[in-house]
Amino acid sequence: MNETMIFRNSKFHYLIEEDEIFNDDARHVIPCNANRLSKEFNNTNLEFDISWLKFIQDKEIKIKAYINSVFEKPQEHEGYIINQIISFLPFNSNLMVGNSSPIRDLDKFTSNSASDINIFSNRGASGIDGLISTSIGMSINNQNNNFLIIGDISFFHDVSSLINQNNINSNLIVFILNNRGGHIFDSLEGITKEKEYKDYWLTPVDLDIKSLASSFRCKYSKVNFSSIKNIKSIIQDSSKYDGIKLVEIKIDSKKNNAINQIMDEKIKTILS
Repeated sequence: MNETMIFRNSKFHYLIEEDEIFNDDARHVIPCNANRLSKEFNNTNLEFDISWLKFIQDKEIKIKAYINSVFEKPQEHEGYIINQIISFLPFNSNLMVGNSSPIRDLDKFTSNSASDINIFSNRGASGIDGLISTSIGMSINNQNNNFLIIGDISFFHDVSSLINQNNINSNLIVFILNNRGGHIFDSLEGITKEKEYKDYWLTPVDLDIKSLASSFRCKYSKVNFSSIKNIKSIIQDSSKYDGIKLVEIKIDSKKNNAINQIMDEKIKTILS
């Protein structure tokens, strides 16, 4: 929700805050527990015009059908890769999703799954700190079907936590979407033309993930968008061994951005 949208709807912007401490510039504050308010609201017999809901549901169906049609063929696109990974996950898997692009691509390019996947993320922290560490902690209580989808910068930022596998009994597959840098900033208008863009925004790390896997005694595999189906066998084989396995998936950021632009324009057309 951007500032313009909040401003336009400021008359209807209500903040539910039990302790009345955090305002968030809301004109109206309801001093109440959110769960209690929800229960009271559900017990109230109100009549609503739900035509807007049907409108949104119709648009959602059309957008989902469009995304599925694009993803029928392999695409060098992060949304496609995340979509495919999730389709291969076993029932009741635990999936940690990294911040920055992965969590946004999951939200945008995947739909509800019938596999009852448990999704975890560090949205409270909202940065890239400790994502591998958190996923290792997630895997401790469930020794099978634990997964992490993470970008390369987030991976390198917390790579030292892989040493924990020597002390902790963990079974975890880490999917690393390696587009050589923090390309989430590509979406900011004009920033790629900045002189310091690569050094201060993109910040690519010139390290070999396969070598790092060897250093930390992790198993390693490498796939690309055209061989993404191999992930299914990698997941199936994961039950045969303990420890952490790194799966590197290299992505051409220019091709990814080009596909993003085409899909965004089509989705805008559907929504208009």
